[in-house]
Amino acid sequence: MTFVILPQSPRSTPLIAVRQLLVNYPVLEGILWGAIFHFFSLD
Repeated sequence: MTFVILPQSPRSTPLIAVRQLLVNYPVLEGILWGAIFHFFSLD
């Protein structure tokens, strides 16, 4: 498992939190991708 070191800036902090959530709860990643694909298929 690879961890990308992001610069500590206020903008990147939410990305780190989201990445930690996806690592801890892989099912959320599946839901997220499902929602993205559903959103793009609404055309």
